[in-house]
Amino acid sequence: MAIESNVDPDLATKSALLHDMGHYEWYRDGKWDYEEYRKHDIHAIKGAERAHKLLIRLGEDRLVAKEVSLAVLLHTDSYLPFSLEAQRTELQEVVRVADEKDEQPSGLHHYKQMDKSEAIQLLHHLDLKVEAVLEKRGELSG
Repeated sequence: MAIESNVDPDLATKSALLHDMGHYEWYRDGKWDYEEYRKHDIHAIKGAERAHKLLIRLGEDRLVAKEVSLAVLLHTDSYLPFSLEAQRTELQEVVRVADEKDEQPSGLHHYKQMDKSEAIQLLHHLDLKVEAVLEKRGELSG
């Protein structure tokens, strides 16, 4: 999606992987309360803060950390009293569309489980794909 939208695949990948890291769990009587979540959730705000802190600590360029964090912040407008329609950058829009492609009723997509070795393998494959695109563009050295 990033390449088709002429968006940096490295930034898109970082944003997509970090976009939901601000989620809290909303339970009532031991069961997920989707309505409470929808009413009180600010996961995009919390996630943007966490993504920025993580990227800075990992030595990421500060402007890149800010751009990724803004994509995390603006991947949804569900917590805002207004719409972000037609206001997002191309990166922010790619992250929004990617997030919506994985949606499941009542937020169940947040609870997918995967074997750790499979996750590592998929991340490695994704990393190789991003590196190949960057090398082809001459944006990655060695």
